[in-house]
Amino acid sequence: MSKRKLASSYSTLRRQVRAQVHADLCSVAADDCSNVDDDESGDEFLTTNSTASMADVEFVPNISLCDPIHIHLSDDSYEGDDNAGDHNNHPPQCDLQSSDFADCHWVGSDTDSEDTDCDEESDLVGQINEWANKYAIPHVAVTELMHVLKPHLPALPNCARTLLCTPRNCSVKQLKNGGEYCHLGLAKGLQEMLISGTNTVVQTTCLKLQFNVDGVPLFKSSNLALWPILCRIKNADNSEPFVVGIYCGNEKPADATEFLAEFVAEASDLADNGISICGEINRVEIHSFVCDAPARAFVKGIKCPSGYSACEKCTEHGDYQNKVIYRHTDAPLRTNIAFDEMADENHHVGPCPLKPLKVGCVSQFGLDYMHLVCLGVVRRLLLYWKGPVGPLCARLGRRDVDRLSQKLVLLCPNIPSDFVRKPRSVSEVMRWKATEFRQFLLYTGPVVLQDILSEKMYHHFMLLSVAVRILACPKFALSFCDYAHELLVLFVNEAEQLYGNEIYVYNVHCLIHLANDVRNLGALDEFSAFTFENKLGQLKKMIRKPQYPIQQIVYRLTEKQKSKSVICDQANENLSVKYEHSTGPVLAQYRSYRQYRCLHAKNCNISLSQGNNCILTTEGYPTVVQNILSPSADDIEQVLLMCQSFVTAEDAFSHPLPSSRLGIYKVSNKLTQLFVLPLCSVANKCTLLPVKDSFVVFPLLH
Repeated sequence: MSKRKLASSYSTLRRQVRAQVHADLCSVAADDCSNVDDDESGDEFLTTNSTASMADVEFVPNISLCDPIHIHLSDDSYEGDDNAGDHNNHPPQCDLQSSDFADCHWVGSDTDSEDTDCDEESDLVGQINEWANKYAIPHVAVTELMHVLKPHLPALPNCARTLLCTPRNCSVKQLKNGGEYCHLGLAKGLQEMLISGTNTVVQTTCLKLQFNVDGVPLFKSSNLALWPILCRIKNADNSEPFVVGIYCGNEKPADATEFLAEFVAEASDLADNGISICGEINRVEIHSFVCDAPARAFVKGIKCPSGYSACEKCTEHGDYQNKVIYRHTDAPLRTNIAFDEMADENHHVGPCPLKPLKVGCVSQFGLDYMHLVCLGVVRRLLLYWKGPVGPLCARLGRRDVDRLSQKLVLLCPNIPSDFVRKPRSVSEVMRWKATEFRQFLLYTGPVVLQDILSEKMYHHFMLLSVAVRILACPKFALSFCDYAHELLVLFVNEAEQLYGNEIYVYNVHCLIHLANDVRNLGALDEFSAFTFENKLGQLKKMIRKPQYPIQQIVYRLTEKQKSKSVICDQANENLSVKYEHSTGPVLAQYRSYRQYRCLHAKNCNISLSQGNNCILTTEGYPTVVQNILSPSADDIEQVLLMCQSFVTAEDAFSHPLPSSRLGIYKVSNKLTQLFVLPLCSVANKCTLLPVKDSFVVFPLLH
């Protein structure tokens, strides 16, 4: 039977039951009214403390279920007892004891109990609300659950829309050039993020905002695409992107000015006047815009990456050799003033829609290394080595490709839980995600490529790996920024000798400008698109049918905002220990301590399992955690780690610099004796990757 028929038959059955109950109650009331004068045992229907006779009860004819029942009792008569003929004013003697009322429920005497029951039902409603939002339960399933629980919990609503506080409408406008747009509001999003308690501004009353504009296809069988405008508070703890506006159409917005008009107007007003949060005026500044190359060209009104004057950072003019390439690395740099004046006519295709915001369209539009380096340069190198693209001189043999894949797969047990994805075979490189390319560049690549690539190609790859590691590490990004720039320029200049002119595409050329963006905006992850791409994936999952995609997203976002989330509070715990045991090594003086298998800290998880038990101390020594100790379950601030260091630790590589300067070591498989390490002495969690009869230690950056 279909869901529609089930719902119809269920509603029909409810109406029939209600009608039958109504008729039966009316019939009972009419019978009592007609027989009350002949009934001498009416005291059975009265409460035990009543002093009225059934003869004095006045029934209202044609009683309605919606009307109150009025009962008039006389004060001078009592019937229902055989000896009541004397009509005295004293009630008859009662032989009932207090114990006889032990099981009775006295109306109005358990107010506190009723309030407690109501509170419990209210809490249950909130828990069901959170559960439905957390696991994206469809409304049909939630409504069916309400129907099942309603007879047992009358406080539950009848449908999912009431439970989840789903809006009844959504303001969507048609753009002149096609497509639909809904503006949710920048100020509204900021207030919800800050007042909700899940985010706190870091010691300042100035909100630094980062924006993202990008497109995501919704279905494989349709051209329908989503273009959200996302915002993130840079100087707030646990700040997740929120939606400012959404566009949906069969292609990207035809007119960027029309698409961004409401956003630009509101952002400009907030930048001038600030925003009131809990009665306090907070200044608003724009930190940066994070987009991929096509989206940056769209919102800035400049040439696409395939154009001749497409470089956003310098005035290099490309040459066409089956594709547009940029061979030189010393062209004059662009400036914000020259961009606003549109000095290079070949670079612009129209006025910049963001000009009213007074942002630096050169300095505040960083080159996102997720698309530029991970999905651009690293994937291109892997395809050159694997084939079938690229010069034949750079291609690896079939056996070397298989050996590379085997080495990557064998590293899976040693990969920490901090990585969402484990290494995969090179044969699936076209299906790799950006996080997998990043993992290959910074961690697994330097280990598995050492015996596969030629020495010259391996050293060339290490130029890129070391430079990106320096720029991605907050500790080294600013102090070693100039050195990283030199490595990237050397990488670009030497690429022609190994891979030919065809490697000088837009992504490879822009590597020479990456260090300058780090100087302006911070380490690479401060202006990367990884966080925004995760949000785009969440928005895409909110769409459950092809009709009205914008409305569906707006409704789901509103439901999430109105739900009481305790999940965030649990996720914000700074320190906790889990999985108590009694089998680990313990020094004699700490035998009274509790032992645990997992330590959850603010930035990482340390456990006793393989891949998650290696750390780097504040003194720079790689160490293995063998046990986690705490004085008691409640006192977790005094956590101690039972550790062992490696007997030998040396440089894992020496080109382009000794690896130990970056905290990367090649260590032996022999360990020292146990020692105690306080938690404050842990500098980084590390990954420990096997290499023949030794290991290589890499500090985690993400």
